Amino acid sequence: MNKKLMRLPIEEYAKAQTKTLLERLALQIGQTAKSTDPESVHDLRVEVRHLVNCFRVFTQFFPDQASKKIRRRLQALKKLAGEVRNLDIALEVIVSKPGVQDEGLSAWLKNERKKTEQELSKALQRWTRRKFWRKWRGMIDL
Repeated sequence: MNKKLMRLPIEEYAKAQTKTLLERLALQIGQTAKSTDPESVHDLRVEVRHLVNCFRVFTQFFPDQASKKIRRRLQALKKLAGEVRNLDIALEVIVSKPGVQDEGLSAWLKNERKKTEQELSKALQRWTRRKFWRKWRGMIDL
């Protein structure tokens, strides 16, 4: 049997999964750009991680340069969202643990969270304005 014919169903599946995950990420970016609450930031990180993993698993079905460029940009977004998320967790620990509450530390963490949140929000607005998902769909032939 022809190897290309055997590969076709998995390639179709890979592209369909990637397209679905890309659309989900685009929706989540729009949602998180509007509200950078802790749950939205967490959901954004999850969607980014899913798409990165999809590219990693199905790498043979996408052009190397396009795949690497997309993964690099996704990792940068995940890092930025991770900084916000880490501050959310730190704040949660301080608030939830009796005897650990330190007003100075809490105020500093809230201030840092606000700065990183603004940075994330600006980045997400740029991603939305530039319609990244359309460009990426073209780059990887979806």
